[in-house]
Amino acid sequence: MCLHSAGCGLGVALLLAAPMACVAGPGLAPPGTLKQEIAAARRAGLPLTPGELARRPPVRAADNAAPLYRKLDALLMARPITQEEADIVEGRALKPDASVADIAAAAAFFARRKDLMDLIHRAAARPDCDFQRDWSLGPSLLFPEFSRLRKAGRLLSCEANVQACRGDVAGAMRTCAAIGKVARHASSDPYLIAHLVDYAIESLGMSRIEAVLRAHPTEAMARAASAAIACYRTRPVGEAIRGEAVMAMVCVEMLRKDPASLADLTGDTGSRANGAPARPRLSPAMVDANAAYLVWYFHMMAGALRQPYPVGRRTVSAVQAEVDARTARRDMTTLLGAFLLPVFTQAGDQAARAAAQQGALRAMAAALEFRARHTALPSTLASCMKAVPTDPFDGKPMRYRVEGKSFVIYSVGPTGKYAGAPKQPGQPFREVVLRWPGA
Repeated sequence: MCLHSAGCGLGVALLLAAPMACVAGPGLAPPGTLKQEIAAARRAGLPLTPGELARRPPVRAADNAAPLYRKLDALLMARPITQEEADIVEGRALKPDASVADIAAAAAFFARRKDLMDLIHRAAARPDCDFQRDWSLGPSLLFPEFSRLRKAGRLLSCEANVQACRGDVAGAMRTCAAIGKVARHASSDPYLIAHLVDYAIESLGMSRIEAVLRAHPTEAMARAASAAIACYRTRPVGEAIRGEAVMAMVCVEMLRKDPASLADLTGDTGSRANGAPARPRLSPAMVDANAAYLVWYFHMMAGALRQPYPVGRRTVSAVQAEVDARTARRDMTTLLGAFLLPVFTQAGDQAARAAAQQGALRAMAAALEFRARHTALPSTLASCMKAVPTDPFDGKPMRYRVEGKSFVIYSVGPTGKYAGAPKQPGQPFREVVLRWPGA
């Protein structure tokens, strides 16, 4: 839960009985009282108690993939994948240049572990997922399913590669569609780490669809790719704020009931001498001030992440800079925030990149379908698509350019300035670009 690190020592005297003056950064409304911030959050529809995260109406048992993922966990505990098997199916056989021997070894694994793969496919086929978390547990709540979901994504990606290498390209595309469904199941939890797992699994599936489509740029495969991509529906990253806000408020209530629990929340148990507490305790007024700041943060982030990327990104950066500045000067109103606030600064970028990757791949499939049908490249995306995908980074259509007998599709990226130049080996690359043919 605690992704934001800070240099806020608990040895600083916590003797303030009243909150310090709250002055927000440029362009940001300053936090009000706890009562005012809770009222504002309520008006914005932001949940603050565990009960508000319950799905209403609940997911039907027949539609819920969560029990199957828990069965997957039990199955992997009872019959774990050996290290030798993992080296094949989660390593060598996943690579574009996998050898014939590695593909054969992976195929043998999938035949041997039909129990495992059948369970994963059954889970992916279910339309919804609700793990029914007990959010009232606060920092004691664990999320063991996420590692299994990532493993399921890797296994499906390897299975799709094996299918494609052995000539079952239609089956490979169906398996790629299953990867997208598993990714969406991951982000069914309104929590930041759930969305990060979603993006990681999505990336596996998108890369596999691209590889299969490049190897088989036929009209039928382009249509199959479009159908598979339709299964990738990234949830808005703003959904992650819901669970994060509730978890923070649960921690605040823990602190109200037991001021000594501050050490448990921060992991700073310190040392005790003569039976005295290792660290001072927050006064009730200071707890309120910290709680008001937490609610303000989540309310501001929720609003920012609903905005178009360029506007929302500026607000997200301003809010995070505000938190960092207060933490650096050891402002006591952000003491809890130093440990409880997640960092959304990069999460918005990752969500936009995932959406851009989907849009670029949909455009690539449409362009290749047009090429297969007309033996020529489309002059524009509008000539081969009913609706050109939007670049989430600037709200304009994805860029497309014909270069002789090739084309390039790209997003302008977080800087808004990328123009589709080829990737340079060994350099970090944040933009989304697809060139055909070629890397």
